[in-house]
Amino acid sequence: MDEAGWFRSGDIGRLDGQGLLYAVGRLKGVIISGGENIYPAEIENVLADCPGVREAAVVAMPHSRWTETPVAVVCPEGDEPLSTADVRAFAGGRPARYRTPTAVILRDTLPRNGSGKVDKPALRARLLASGATTGE
Repeated sequence: MDEAGWFRSGDIGRLDGQGLLYAVGRLKGVIISGGENIYPAEIENVLADCPGVREAAVVAMPHSRWTETPVAVVCPEGDEPLSTADVRAFAGGRPARYRTPTAVILRDTLPRNGSGKVDKPALRARLLASGATTGE
């Protein structure tokens, strides 16, 4: 608890018109692209509905014009062919155009931490080390 009695969890939420609280992400995971706040969980939720996608993770990658930009790493489901263009087209404009991943990278698996969650810092480090681009 801080001095004002608030517990700082690091979670970010929003209230709807009826006063219901929705968790939209983690403060440290927010991508700030061209001055816009982008929550990876929102994009990941859209990608979860994309045909042929088993799982997806979104991380911030450096971008020359926007400072950073969302990049999606997608694991295909089964043996069905999945193109990065199809994934981008599916995600385009959902929930907003500026939140569409600037690049989609296909991988068989995502790195996990000891509790089984996707290890986004490790994923981002791997992408940077491999020279992955943001579609600039």
